[in-house]
Amino acid sequence: GHRPGNGLTGLRERVEAAGGTLVLTSPAPGGTAVRPGTVLEVNL
Repeated sequence: GHRPGNGLTGLRERVEAAGGTLVLTSPAPGGTAVRPGTVLEVNL
């Protein structure tokens, strides 16, 4: 069965909890692309 916190959904939740972002796309002709990112705060 399905267990919460596993797979791509769990990965996204963990990245977002750390203040980052996770973009999931399905480019042609198939597959999955995972693009993690972070938010940088700059004080000038």
